[in-house]
Amino acid sequence: MHNILVTGADGQLGREMRTLGAASRHRYFFTDVADLDITDANTVRR
Repeated sequence: MHNILVTGADGQLGREMRTLGAASRHRYFFTDVADLDITDANTVRR
């Protein structure tokens, strides 16, 4: 099992990944700019 981080979860691709991820054996973590601003190093460290 792999852990997979999907950024942009509220976008078109992110929404499709949520649907496909539910049937997967991998563990998905979904985030969007409201939760994770990848340009902010302190936020990314958490």
